[in-house]
Amino acid sequence: MGRPCVAIVGCGAVTEKAHLPALRTLGVTPALLVDRDLERARRLADEFGVPRTGDDYREVIDGADAAIVALRTSSTPR
Repeated sequence: MGRPCVAIVGCGAVTEKAHLPALRTLGVTPALLVDRDLERARRLADEFGVPRTGDDYREVIDGADAAIVALRTSSTPR
């Protein structure tokens, strides 16, 4: 069995400053970044070598074995 296919849903500051650097240190590159701000997801994907991005997890998550969900808990819509 190879490494799991990991997705990150939510590309805010905690993903940029904590999750992605920590995974890089472990030698793990997520297979997918998902964020409503697709340009932000693409920028982080370029920076961290992530091959796929999307703006709706329902359209791209099918290939993931695991996901880090890094979304705000606020009930206030953006």
